[in-house]
Amino acid sequence: MNSLPLPAHIHYELLLQLLEQKSFPVLQDMALDANLSPKLKASREYLHSTMVMIRKALVLQKQLEEICEAQGIPISYHWALSETDNS
Repeated sequence: MNSLPLPAHIHYELLLQLLEQKSFPVLQDMALDANLSPKLKASREYLHSTMVMIRKALVLQKQLEEICEAQGIPISYHWALSETDNS
């Protein structure tokens, strides 16, 4: 049986760390300088929504993995599109 290729969990973690540790602080600093203009406030809200969606995506993937495990479907974690499944 072929394994189900899924992204490695670290991909989600990397995105979250980048957004939380790099992107969000920059917007925070800009907000202080710009007295929180409406466009900047919207940007912060979009960024926050993006982080929430990434967290939800990881939870959904983990639920999918549990279903696959219960059904005996093997999973292979991939780091790139160019990877081949050797199982």
